[in-house]
Amino acid sequence: MKNKTFIGLTTAACILVSVVFIQTTTAESSDFPKRNFESCKVQKNNANFFVRATEKTIKLKAGTLLSWTIYDMQQGLIVVKAKIGKKWVLGEILLDDTTCN
Repeated sequence: MKNKTFIGLTTAACILVSVVFIQTTTAESSDFPKRNFESCKVQKNNANFFVRATEKTIKLKAGTLLSWTIYDMQQGLIVVKAKIGKKWVLGEILLDDTTCN
């Protein structure tokens, strides 16, 4: 009987502790600091834009609106969302082809 009570209390304590930590984790804000380059535009006409979803490259016109999503650069490529028509499409573009700094 003591073992069942001990196991029950231990299990309840573990669940209680995990619930407390889960709530604090989800309550934290994960906002990245706002920067000037959150919205920028394509600078070069016919800039190559690699769409991750379809794995195809499309050409963007100069002035196409971009939203920098991942604030990291890999070999000159940045991950952005481009406004194509009325949709935002996630993809990669060369930093030199944009006004993002």
